[in-house]
Amino acid sequence: MYALAPTITLIAMNSTCNMQGQQQQQPRRMQQMQMQMQQQRQRELQQAKTERKQRQQAKQQLKENTKKTHKKWYKKMLKAHEKKESDRENAEDKTMPIKEKEAELSCKIEQVK
Repeated sequence: MYALAPTITLIAMNSTCNMQGQQQQQPRRMQQMQMQMQQQRQRELQQAKTERKQRQQAKQQLKENTKKTHKKWYKKMLKAHEKKESDRENAEDKTMPIKEKEAELSCKIEQVK
């Protein structure tokens, strides 16, 4: 037993030193963990911000493309409408001489009778 006494005291002293060291290391570990969590949160926030910005840019691009497409479509529609109107006017111009000729023919037919 006497031979074990110095060993036991060494073990006891070693364990108390280890406990003190752990107590000193725990605040450091906590600080490190908190710093890591803060850094991770900052990275996540930055990533979310860039994703939000990219989504907004994509929406804006889509909106501009839609406007361009709509403008093109509207211009085509106007051209088609103008063409229809001009076709109607041309058709009316073409039918006017026919109507006049019919009127002349009907006058001639009446004169012949």
